[in-house]
Amino acid sequence: MNYSFLKGKHVLVTGGAGFIGHHLVKNIINEKPAKLYIIDNLSTGLKGNIEDIIGLPEVEFINEDIAKPSSVESIQELDYIFHLAAVVSVPKSFEMPFLTHRTNESGFINMLELARRLKVKKLCYASSSAVYGEQTQMPIKETATLNPQSPYGLSKLLNEQYAKAFQEWEYIESIGFRFFNVFGPGQRADSPYSGVISIFMDRMQKGDPIQIFGDGEQIRDFVYVEDVVQALLLGAKSEKKFGLFNVGSGQTTSLNELFEVLRNLTHYSQEPTYQEARKGDIKKSSADIGLIKEELGYEPRFKLKEGLVKLLNKA
Repeated sequence: MNYSFLKGKHVLVTGGAGFIGHHLVKNIINEKPAKLYIIDNLSTGLKGNIEDIIGLPEVEFINEDIAKPSSVESIQELDYIFHLAAVVSVPKSFEMPFLTHRTNESGFINMLELARRLKVKKLCYASSSAVYGEQTQMPIKETATLNPQSPYGLSKLLNEQYAKAFQEWEYIESIGFRFFNVFGPGQRADSPYSGVISIFMDRMQKGDPIQIFGDGEQIRDFVYVEDVVQALLLGAKSEKKFGLFNVGSGQTTSLNELFEVLRNLTHYSQEPTYQEARKGDIKKSSADIGLIKEELGYEPRFKLKEGLVKLLNKA
């Protein structure tokens, strides 16, 4: 993919030491930007994820809380913002709704204000499939009725509404991406924010027992992290002034099917135990990716098993 439009530009990535963020910044740095700002308070991100690029003269790492306006005061020139910093755990959002709101809402408004102040070309940000809640029609289109079922999902819906309002009021161009279940190298298994794949894989490799919440027939759309990066960069490159897009693989897998695929790849011998379903967990989640294909030229490059093999090879 050609993303040379970033050459010589000033770019900000929030949450840049996190799972998706560190993959994104490594793609951006290859395009030779004039300046790459990375903001991360390292609450879940790891400085080691970006250690190899922090020392570059064009990179500035800011260890700050994105919800504080002072975190971006020093930035005086900017072309693109990629906003990924957030509280992303559904269970955590029930435990700590104020923290979720502060980080996800105040942090997002801070980015909108920065975009207004510096006349940024495009703000690309992480929304979530959690804005849909439980749906009956599969796959889910962007036009579905939005029904978030957690403080996290609600916070992402509010982000989208703020983005739309600021586009109308302040002419700030933005594209939001409703990520489905992202996986890939660098996703931590020891965090409350971990995805099911990183947890299963870690436990299988250690020979530890595995719990599945619910009956395991929940369906998910697992999308490889490099495909998510592709979507973000296509959004920044796009001429669209506003947009909301699903980002998935377009394929579905149940948790029981995922368990079997991973068991075969890791030669795990134990059976899972089943626990009561968790509050806020969605039964069915499947992305219709027709719109992002048509409008941004997105094409997922990795099927689930392919991505799992790549992940195992890097483990």
